[in-house]
Amino acid sequence: MILLRSVQHDVFCSGAYFNELLEIKDQKAAQTFFMGFAEVIKSMRKCAKLIVARVHGKVVGGGLGLVAAADYAIALEGADVRLSELSIGIGPYVIAPAMVRKMGLSSFSQLAIDAHLWRNSDWARRKGLYAELHPNKASLEESIERLTTSLSKILRRPTPILKRCSGKTPQIGIIYYRSVLPRPENCSCNNRHNSF
Repeated sequence: MILLRSVQHDVFCSGAYFNELLEIKDQKAAQTFFMGFAEVIKSMRKCAKLIVARVHGKVVGGGLGLVAAADYAIALEGADVRLSELSIGIGPYVIAPAMVRKMGLSSFSQLAIDAHLWRNSDWARRKGLYAELHPNKASLEESIERLTTSLSKILRRPTPILKRCSGKTPQIGIIYYRSVLPRPENCSCNNRHNSF
């Protein structure tokens, strides 16, 4: 299990550093810059360990991609969100797949199109970006401790299977069954199991 957190600032993550964006002079530099962040999100999705995001403050731009790519996000009230890319003349193309997967196309579109509007943390929870929302830091830390402790005790085998099934909920039990439970050779229902 990996805990993704920011400890130096009141903001969880504000995405790309604006001065770095201004230094991009051509297509190749732009591709290199944005592909670097795409690799971070891709690595999070492919990571065999569960990733829990501890979101203690506001999240802007690419930071939303990190939260969306995490498997579970626990947030503090006031962890408002804003997808600001269109307001500076670029599209949120790198983080779009992770965000659509996490919160759906409609919610992602609302954030992307109205790039100047902050959405409150309860909106982000209701749309699926945050799994939990806490009123204070003590409650946030207690929940993080509870979850990380329980996750550290579970079997390792179900974790990568669960990650592979992300977005394919009906198949989770079937895949887990096929990979973990032994099949009886002389079972009359064996033909039915082979049809999965």
